[in-house]
Formats: sequence, C-alpha cells, structure tokens
Amino acid sequence: MTAEIRNDVIVATERLRFLGPVYGDQAIFVTRAAYDQIGGYRPLPIMEDYDFALRLRHTGRFFLLPLYVETAARRHRGHGTLSTLARMWTIQGLYHAGVSPHRLARMYPPTR
Repeated sequence: MTAEIRNDVIVATERLRFLGPVYGDQAIFVTRAAYDQIGGYRPLPIMEDYDFALRLRHTGRFFLLPLYVETAARRHRGHGTLSTLARMWTIQGLYHAGVSPHRLARMYPPTR
C-alpha cells in the first residue's frame, strides 16, 4: 500500500467515524434484507450512494474492513484534490438543504 493510498484510507475512516455516511467508491457491502428494507438505490443522477448510506444507517451499524478499494483519481488529478473536496462538500451541504439532485448534478461534471 502506497503512502497516498494509506492517507486516503485514514481520511475515509475518520470521515466515517466523525461525519457519517460513506460513498459508493468506498465499496459498500450490505445484506439483501437491509437493501430491500430501505428500498435499494434511488434513481438519482448524483448523491445516490450518499442517499443510500444515509438511509442504511437506520438499519444498523457500519463496519470498516481493514482493506482498501482502488478507484480512479481522474477528478482529483484533473481538478485538484482540494477543489474536488470543496465541490463535493458544497454539493453535500446543498443536498441537505433540499436542492434537487438533478440541479446538483450540473455542478459535478463528468470526467470522461
């Protein structure tokens, strides 16, 4: 595990511990019963993984496995980590304020 990956794992672990929900790029595993109980993923253009994790929290506890998942860093490389995180946190805050995910999706352009 590289130092960069190790730092990402530490940040993700602390974010879960203090701030709550995880995102899809953190590889969410869930039982079929819990998935069905919350109605699965909603067809949202953005924040579907965050919405899923928020609703999943009401079914039980999250556990962090001592493993990591490797995901693409295109957005961080193309826009910079701080800029990307600021945009993600802004979108998350607006989501909590009730802004439509369809409107939020326009703030998060594709990287491909």
